[in-house]
This record gives sequence, structure tokens and C-alpha cells, in this order.
Amino acid sequence: MSKEKPTYQALENQIIELKKSQIDNTINNDNQYKLLFDSMTELVQTIELIYNAQGRPIDWYIRDINLSFAKFLGKTKDQLVGQKVSSIIDVVEDYWFTSFASVDQTGTKINFEHYGVEFDKYYHVTAWKVSKNRVGVSYTDITDKKRSERDKLALEKTKNELAEAHNLAKIGSWLFNPVTLKPEWSDEMFRIWDFDSSNGTPKYDVVVKRIHPDDLDFFNYSVGKASASGVPYNIEFRIYTATGKQKTIKAICQPILGVTGEVSSLKGINQDISSQKLFEEDLIKHQRLIAVGEMSSSIAHDFNNSLQAIMGNLEVVILKNNFPESTSKYLNNIELIISDISDRVAALQRFGDTDHENVEYENINFNTMISESLTQARPLWKDNLEKEGFNITVTTDFKDIPNINCNRGELKSAFYNLIKNSIEAMPEGGDLRIVTGVKYTGVFAIFIDTGTGMDIETKLKLFQPFYTNKGLNLGRGLGMSGVYTTVKKHKGEISIKSSELGVGTTIELYFPIGQQNNIEKIIVENPKERKSLAILWVDDDALIRETSSDFLELMGHKCETATCGKHALQHLSENTFDVVFTDIGMPEMNGWELADSIRNKWGNKIKIVVVSGWDVEAKVKNNHNINAALQKPFKMKQLKEILMTV
Repeated sequence: MSKEKPTYQALENQIIELKKSQIDNTINNDNQYKLLFDSMTELVQTIELIYNAQGRPIDWYIRDINLSFAKFLGKTKDQLVGQKVSSIIDVVEDYWFTSFASVDQTGTKINFEHYGVEFDKYYHVTAWKVSKNRVGVSYTDITDKKRSERDKLALEKTKNELAEAHNLAKIGSWLFNPVTLKPEWSDEMFRIWDFDSSNGTPKYDVVVKRIHPDDLDFFNYSVGKASASGVPYNIEFRIYTATGKQKTIKAICQPILGVTGEVSSLKGINQDISSQKLFEEDLIKHQRLIAVGEMSSSIAHDFNNSLQAIMGNLEVVILKNNFPESTSKYLNNIELIISDISDRVAALQRFGDTDHENVEYENINFNTMISESLTQARPLWKDNLEKEGFNITVTTDFKDIPNINCNRGELKSAFYNLIKNSIEAMPEGGDLRIVTGVKYTGVFAIFIDTGTGMDIETKLKLFQPFYTNKGLNLGRGLGMSGVYTTVKKHKGEISIKSSELGVGTTIELYFPIGQQNNIEKIIVENPKERKSLAILWVDDDALIRETSSDFLELMGHKCETATCGKHALQHLSENTFDVVFTDIGMPEMNGWELADSIRNKWGNKIKIVVVSGWDVEAKVKNNHNINAALQKPFKMKQLKEILMTV
């Protein structure tokens, strides 16, 4: 039986059903795609680029966009599809156009990262070709990842900066297990303790061998208390490095407790405070020197009063008696000795002058200051070296030079340190030569010694604070750096002209010439005999009153005395006087108060001369409107000169 062929109508119906099925499948697939497209968390869109006549992209249409992207832009899909991007975003950077046009024209997919300033977010962008002029674009939010990387880099940078800060501050950190005795060290710990880090962290028993024997028991006690009882410590101790150099270490420890309260480990820091300790020691010495200076200055003042009494009585004896020549010679020798003692006392007073050490500048003779510094430094070789059989020869070649404007105390200290440095560089004797002169618009001083000399490293570091190559017994590394600071403060220059190991060193200082102060000088030509003056001498020291009165009587003047300021005012009210000489330090009313009272009551009719064991400054004299100042001990010649000027 033959099979019946399908009719045309039946065939048409089958074709219609098949096409309908294909359409349904396509619609179904399209719906699935759209569902998948809209469910994506990435921001995805399909765009159609718009080119101008020159083929340059100038805008694009949004042909499709998923829900995530529409929501991100705060709109619906219907509001976005078919719109130009320029109508949605005010400014679109050129690189978006060039990037998408490149994909469209080459068909090559691209990937790049982008930071959206307007959204403060980072995106990974992927763009691919869909069809002519159409490009698909996806944006994946990588903000958290980028910020995590950024934070990691910042943390690493902070860690490196902290490590560098620790290095600069010489602070090392450590962990220690008291059970296993196993430590962990930072890099700075190896530098502090002078261990090679390539050999690993040294064991505890190796480390403690470097602790100073006098500090070891205290260190072990502190570590033991921290390990056994969890007691933190903050201690200082000394160590010796592998080369024998001594350091002072500050150690801080904080025990870490386990869940049951037992000590599980120790953590802490070590800091090299050697320079700080040396500075503290020098600061204490400096403070002691200030105290000694103030005390010596006070003693010098009292000593001057005693010298005045001796000098006064001696001059009266010499004037009143006609001694044999041999006796006069001895008396004159005594007078010279008193003058020499007076100069030494004046040096003590200058040493103790701390009130104006850093403020008062004056025109001072360069050569005189160096000479005074040599006298001060003389014990360095006379007492220390010559008793051991070594000899140091000091010679000077001082030219006639102008004064310089400086602070006496500071510059004199600088000269002393230069001399000291040269002497210490000649432990077995040698020669020190000091030359001064004028060059350019300033004065110079050259210090030439035949000492040990310096290598290149020492020359480069000579003026750095705390640098010394003399060891702890001789140096703290502050002397030459102090010289450098003082010279620069006075607008001068200091340089190492030459230095050779085993030959010696030459150092030159240069200072600009100071402007001369306008100092009034009283020149008496053909001095005439003055008439007899009525003088009142005020002093609480009886010997000084008596000898001064004798001086004035021998000079032809009339003199009365008073024991204090109040007594003097009573004399002045009852009698007429031409000149008042007054001591400064007196009970009840001092000399300055007396001078002010005289000016208030009698104006400038009475001349006032202050007499003191202190060196009275011109500024102070002007403040109290006095006519002159006479420093003890004085001679009759000085007294005559004062009376000629008032």
C-alpha cells in the first residue's frame, strides 16, 4: 500500500508550526539573555559611536544598558536607552572616545583601570566590538581592592618610615621568650649591640656578655622580675661593642601575659643614649662651672677689698717714710706682687661673669685675649706634661692689629679650646706657635702644632658635635664644635689649613674688624694743680676708709668718712662736699641707692664716684648718673687721675 503524500496545505501548516516554534525559542532565549543581562552586578552597556565628517568620535548612543548600570546612574532603562551620553553626563573625557573608537575600528578587546572622580570609585573596564560602530562595555567595581592595595602600600611606607625614625633615634625593638631564651630583633638592635645580622639573632647568653660587669647584676635582676612576675622595667646600663667601644643603653620592657596570667613573652625597645649621657654630663659640668664662676667672682670681690687695704697701707708707708734703697726695693716688689694678684683676681671675675656672657659685645684686643687664654691653659702642659718629663714650647708672633667686636667670654673660651686641642695632640711634647696679623678686612690667628695630626675622616668631622678621637678620658666631642659655633656666631671663619699624621696641624681663624666704639678719652695737657676738694668717702670697711682718707689728705684734700649710705646722707645735709666716693655693697642702703638719693636731692652739684671690687659697666654707670667708677684695688695714681676728670 503506497504512502499518501502530504497536501500542500498540510505542508504549509507544518512550516508555519516550525517557524512559530523557532520564534518562540528565539524569544525564550532572548528573554533568558535579558534576564541574565539585567541580573549582572557589573555595569554593562552597549553603545553606538557617533562620528563626525572627519571620522572623529564625538558622542555615542546608549543602545542597551543593564539594570545595575541604570540604577547606578539613578534612572530607568527606558530613560537611558536611545539617549546620547552627552545628555546624561556633562563632561566625557576624550580618552573614552579614543578608547572605544579603537575597539570599533580594530576589533581588538581592551582592558584598563579607571578612577571615576565624580563617583570616587575605581573600575576595571573591558570594551569589545559588537558590530559596526557598536561596542560593548563592562565596568567592574574594584574600589575595595584598590584601597586595600593603597592601604597596604601606605602601611608599608609607614612601617619603613617608622623603621627609619627608629634608626635615626637609635631605637631597636625586640621580642624575647623567657622559656626558650629565644629573642627576635629589629635591624637597629644589631647596630646598637654591634652584632652581624647575617649570623642571625644572638643568643641571650652571648648578648649579656657585652654588658658592663658593674651593670650585669641589675640587668639580670630586672629581666628576671619581668620574666617571673610580669614586672615591667625602664632601666639604663652600659655595654661594650665588639670593638671595645662603650655605649649607654636605655631599655624598656613590657611583659606579655597569657590567658592564665603567666608571662608568655617579653617585648620592648633598646635605645642608644650614649650621646645624650655625654651631653648631660657636660651640661652638669657646665652648670658646675657656672656655680664655680659665680662663687669665684664673689670671692674675688671680697679679695679685692682685702687687696685694697694692703695696697693702700703700703702706698701710705712708702709715701710717709724715707726708707733705704734696699728697703724701698722690697716694698716696690710687694707692690708689684699685689698688682699681679689683682690681675689674677680680675681674671677670676671675668671667668665668673655669666650675666653678660652671651649678650655684651665690645671692642677687644685680639692678642690680649689669646695671651690670657694661654695663661689660663698653662697648667695643661706645666702640670700635666712637664711632671712626666715631656716639654711643650709655646711661642707667639703677635702683629699690631686692630680690635675686634666680640663677646670676651665666648671668644676666650674658643681660644682656650684651640690651645687645649693642640696640647692634647702632643702627649709626648712638641711645639705650639700662634701667629696673628691682618688680611683683607679682618684679623687672623693661626695655631700651628707639631702634634699627631689628623686623617681625612677626622678632618671632615672635627667640628661636628660629639665627635672625638681622644677617648672618654680626654674628650667629649664638644670643644671644637663649640669653637666652630662661636666663630660663626661672630661672623668669622675657621679652617684646617693643613694636617698630616705624625707631622701636626695648622688651624686658622679669621674675624672681621670691629667698628670702634665711641669711647671718650680725657686728655689732660699740662695738668694744673686743682684746689683742695671737700670729699666724703663712704665704705663699710674701716681699713679702706682710713687708707683712702690718708691718700686724699696726702694729696692735699679734705676728707670725711661715713660707714653707710644713711650716715653719708646725714653728712651731706650738715656739710658741703665736692665729691662723694661710695662703695656699692653696703648694709641698709647700697651705693646705687645712695647715688640716686644724692641726685634727687642735690642734682649734679656733687660729683659721684663708685668704688667697688666689681668691674662696673658703662651702661650701669649711665643708669645711675654717676661721674666715674674706681675698681679695687687701686693706687694713688689712679685716684689722682679720677679727681682730675670729675
